[in-house]
Amino acid sequence: MRRRIETVHGHQIPSPRLTAQGLKLALWYLALPTLGLLLLFDILVWIIGLLAFDRCVAVWCFFY
Repeated sequence: MRRRIETVHGHQIPSPRLTAQGLKLALWYLALPTLGLLLLFDILVWIIGLLAFDRCVAVWCFFY
């Protein structure tokens, strides 16, 4: 659906677009906290696996 071109005092307003700053903010506020929580969860699984089962069951153990 195309929006009609908006004008203010005879000047055209540019349409909304994804900018480098917007992408950086999205990564900073969405991707990094998600990765941090997943890392903490993996460390918790690793500790529980070592204490309860005496073996490594976390994701990064597949590469160890």
